[in-house]
Amino acid sequence: MLSHTGNNNDNNTTQHHDRVIVALPGGTGTTAFYLGRALNELGAADTGMRVACVPCAGSVEQLRASVLQLAESEDEVDKSVWFLNPPADRYRFGKPSPALYHTWGKLQQETQLPFDLLYAPRTWQTLHQHFAPPSTSETQRSLSVLIYLHTGGLEGNPSMLLRYPHPDDDAQWHNPTLQ
Repeated sequence: MLSHTGNNNDNNTTQHHDRVIVALPGGTGTTAFYLGRALNELGAADTGMRVACVPCAGSVEQLRASVLQLAESEDEVDKSVWFLNPPADRYRFGKPSPALYHTWGKLQQETQLPFDLLYAPRTWQTLHQHFAPPSTSETQRSLSVLIYLHTGGLEGNPSMLLRYPHPDDDAQWHNPTLQ
Protein backbone atom coordinates (compact mmCIF):
# COMPACT_ATOMS: atom_id res chain seq x y z
CA MET A 1 0.00 0.00 0.00
CA LEU A 2 2.81 2.41 0.76
CA SER A 3 5.66 0.98 -1.22
CA HIS A 4 6.73 4.19 -2.99
CA THR A 5 10.32 5.19 -2.38
CA GLY A 6 11.08 8.89 -2.59
CA ASN A 7 14.08 9.95 -4.64
CA ASN A 8 13.91 13.75 -4.59
CA ASN A 9 16.45 14.93 -2.05
CA ASP A 10 16.23 18.63 -2.87
CA ASN A 11 15.67 20.27 0.51
CA ASN A 12 14.33 23.41 -1.18
CA THR A 13 11.11 21.72 -2.21
CA THR A 14 7.94 21.67 -0.14
CA GLN A 15 8.10 17.91 0.25
CA HIS A 16 9.47 16.40 3.46
CA HIS A 17 11.87 13.46 3.11
CA ASP A 18 12.75 11.06 5.89
CA ARG A 19 14.93 8.02 5.72
CA VAL A 20 12.96 5.94 8.20
CA ILE A 21 9.59 6.46 9.84
CA VAL A 22 8.64 4.19 12.72
CA ALA A 23 4.86 4.53 12.83
CA LEU A 24 2.53 3.31 15.51
CA PRO A 25 -1.01 3.85 16.72
CA GLY A 26 -1.51 5.96 19.80
CA GLY A 27 -3.96 5.62 22.62
CA THR A 28 -2.04 7.46 25.32
CA GLY A 29 1.14 7.91 23.25
CA THR A 30 3.32 6.34 25.94
CA THR A 31 4.99 3.77 23.68
CA ALA A 32 5.63 6.35 20.95
CA PHE A 33 7.14 8.84 23.39
CA TYR A 34 9.50 6.43 25.12
CA LEU A 35 10.52 4.83 21.82
CA GLY A 36 11.20 8.24 20.28
CA ARG A 37 13.15 9.40 23.31
CA ALA A 38 15.25 6.22 23.36
CA LEU A 39 15.97 6.45 19.64
CA ASN A 40 16.99 10.09 20.04
CA GLU A 41 19.37 9.13 22.84
CA LEU A 42 20.94 6.66 20.40
CA GLY A 43 21.33 9.38 17.76
CA ALA A 44 18.52 8.26 15.45
CA ALA A 45 17.31 11.79 14.83
CA ASP A 46 20.66 12.60 13.23
CA THR A 47 20.04 9.88 10.66
CA GLY A 48 16.56 11.11 9.72
CA MET A 49 14.70 8.47 11.71
CA ARG A 50 11.43 9.71 13.23
CA VAL A 51 8.72 8.17 15.36
CA ALA A 52 5.26 9.00 14.04
CA CYS A 53 2.19 8.44 16.19
CA VAL A 54 -1.43 8.37 15.00
CA PRO A 55 -4.15 9.26 17.51
CA CYS A 56 -6.73 6.48 17.47
CA ALA A 57 -8.78 7.23 20.58
CA GLY A 58 -8.89 11.02 20.39
CA SER A 59 -7.38 14.03 18.65
CA VAL A 60 -3.78 15.03 18.09
CA GLU A 61 -4.23 17.66 20.79
CA GLN A 62 -5.46 15.08 23.32
CA LEU A 63 -2.64 12.70 22.46
CA ARG A 64 -0.05 15.45 22.74
CA ALA A 65 -1.46 16.52 26.13
CA SER A 66 -1.19 12.93 27.34
CA VAL A 67 2.42 12.67 26.18
CA LEU A 68 3.30 16.02 27.77
CA GLN A 69 2.56 14.45 31.15
CA LEU A 70 5.42 12.01 30.56
CA ALA A 71 7.99 14.46 29.27
CA GLU A 72 10.24 16.96 30.97
CA SER A 73 9.38 19.66 28.42
CA GLU A 74 7.42 20.42 25.26
CA ASP A 75 10.71 20.46 23.39
CA GLU A 76 11.36 16.86 24.45
CA VAL A 77 7.95 15.84 23.06
CA ASP A 78 8.59 17.69 19.79
CA LYS A 79 11.95 15.96 19.39
CA SER A 80 10.59 12.52 20.30
CA VAL A 81 7.23 12.15 18.55
CA TRP A 82 5.71 13.38 15.33
CA PHE A 83 1.91 13.38 15.69
CA LEU A 84 0.09 12.70 12.41
CA ASN A 85 -3.37 14.15 11.87
CA PRO A 86 -5.78 11.42 10.81
CA PRO A 87 -8.23 11.90 7.95
CA ALA A 88 -10.92 14.47 8.63
CA ASP A 89 -13.78 12.01 8.34
CA ARG A 90 -16.26 11.31 11.11
CA TYR A 91 -14.73 8.70 13.35
CA ARG A 92 -15.63 7.23 16.70
CA PHE A 93 -13.09 5.00 18.38
CA GLY A 94 -14.19 1.36 18.47
CA LYS A 95 -17.31 1.88 16.36
CA PRO A 96 -17.53 -0.48 13.38
CA SER A 97 -17.39 1.21 9.98
CA PRO A 98 -17.14 -0.05 6.40
CA ALA A 99 -14.02 2.06 5.77
CA LEU A 100 -12.14 0.57 8.74
CA TYR A 101 -13.27 -2.95 7.88
CA HIS A 102 -12.10 -2.61 4.27
CA THR A 103 -8.78 -1.07 5.25
CA TRP A 104 -8.22 -3.95 7.67
CA GLY A 105 -9.11 -6.53 5.03
CA LYS A 106 -6.91 -4.91 2.39
CA LEU A 107 -3.95 -4.77 4.80
CA GLN A 108 -4.22 -8.47 5.52
CA GLN A 109 -4.79 -9.36 1.88
CA GLU A 110 -1.81 -7.36 0.60
CA THR A 111 0.66 -8.24 3.36
CA GLN A 112 -0.50 -11.73 4.38
CA LEU A 113 -0.02 -10.56 7.97
CA PRO A 114 -2.62 -10.33 10.73
CA PHE A 115 -3.59 -6.87 12.00
CA ASP A 116 -5.75 -5.80 14.89
CA LEU A 117 -9.12 -4.34 13.95
CA LEU A 118 -9.18 -1.59 16.57
CA TYR A 119 -6.01 0.45 15.97
CA ALA A 120 -4.40 -0.70 12.72
CA PRO A 121 -7.05 0.43 10.20
CA ARG A 122 -7.16 4.02 11.44
CA THR A 123 -3.38 4.16 11.64
CA TRP A 124 -2.96 2.88 8.08
CA GLN A 125 -5.62 5.24 6.75
CA THR A 126 -3.60 8.08 8.26
CA LEU A 127 -0.29 6.76 6.95
CA HIS A 128 -1.81 6.45 3.50
CA GLN A 129 -3.00 10.05 3.71
CA HIS A 130 0.46 11.33 4.69
CA PHE A 131 2.74 9.03 2.70
CA ALA A 132 0.79 7.96 -0.37
CA PRO A 133 2.67 7.72 -3.67
CA PRO A 134 3.21 11.10 -5.34
CA SER A 135 0.14 13.00 -6.42
CA THR A 136 -0.75 16.56 -7.15
CA SER A 137 -0.59 17.35 -3.45
CA GLU A 138 2.53 19.28 -2.49
CA THR A 139 1.99 18.41 1.16
CA GLN A 140 2.33 14.66 0.82
CA ARG A 141 5.67 13.32 1.97
CA SER A 142 7.87 10.67 0.49
CA LEU A 143 10.05 8.35 2.48
CA SER A 144 12.53 5.57 2.06
CA VAL A 145 11.38 3.13 4.75
CA LEU A 146 8.23 2.82 6.79
CA ILE A 147 8.22 0.52 9.81
CA TYR A 148 4.81 -0.15 11.33
CA LEU A 149 5.08 -1.09 14.98
CA HIS A 150 2.18 -3.25 16.11
CA THR A 151 1.69 -2.43 19.77
CA GLY A 152 -1.39 -4.38 20.68
CA GLY A 153 -2.73 -7.87 20.36
CA LEU A 154 -5.07 -9.74 18.07
CA GLU A 155 -7.20 -11.21 20.86
CA GLY A 156 -9.93 -8.59 20.38
CA ASN A 157 -10.50 -9.30 16.69
CA PRO A 158 -13.10 -12.08 17.14
CA SER A 159 -15.28 -9.94 19.40
CA MET A 160 -14.81 -6.90 17.13
CA LEU A 161 -15.85 -8.95 14.10
CA LEU A 162 -19.05 -9.97 15.91
CA ARG A 163 -19.96 -6.27 16.10
CA TYR A 164 -19.62 -5.84 12.33
CA PRO A 165 -22.64 -6.64 10.14
CA HIS A 166 -22.30 -9.60 7.86
CA PRO A 167 -21.14 -8.27 4.47
CA ASP A 168 -24.28 -9.69 2.79
CA ASP A 169 -26.53 -7.63 5.12
CA ASP A 170 -25.63 -4.20 3.76
CA ALA A 171 -24.49 -2.97 0.35
CA GLN A 172 -22.00 -0.44 1.83
CA TRP A 173 -19.79 -3.32 2.97
CA HIS A 174 -19.28 -4.66 -0.58
CA ASN A 175 -16.73 -2.13 -1.87
CA PRO A 176 -13.37 -3.12 -0.39
CA THR A 177 -11.41 0.02 -1.30
CA LEU A 178 -8.80 1.62 0.88
CA GLN A 179 -10.17 4.80 2.36
